[in-house]
Amino acid sequence: MLSVFDQTYVQDGDPQFVSVSDRDISEDKDMERIINRLAKAATISDIRMTMNIEDEIYSELENLDTKILSQKKALAQKDKQLAHQEEQLAHQKDMLRYTIKMLVESGKTLSEIADNLHLDIEDIKELM
Repeated sequence: MLSVFDQTYVQDGDPQFVSVSDRDISEDKDMERIINRLAKAATISDIRMTMNIEDEIYSELENLDTKILSQKKALAQKDKQLAHQEEQLAHQKDMLRYTIKMLVESGKTLSEIADNLHLDIEDIKELM
């Protein structure tokens, strides 16, 4: 019975219409009744208009779904880049801490370290 909806028999590229041969339905009265009702529905302009509107809505929903998936992918990529940048920043802070520690151990004052590294003394204290 579901063969009437088989998309391999689409007529003229329109998925709303399928070709069904008489031999497919000649022996099955239920199938013949279903085909007749579907044929009537396709010829009634209100129903046809509703079918077209449904197709348009479905198409828009597919477009929105595609757009959402694309945005999710872009967001995931940006999250990955942000995580990488945060990792690099943490590494730079570690290197700066090590540099400050080495300068303090070599006898430099905080003022001298601040001048050499072009930082505020408060920033140096936070990093220590």
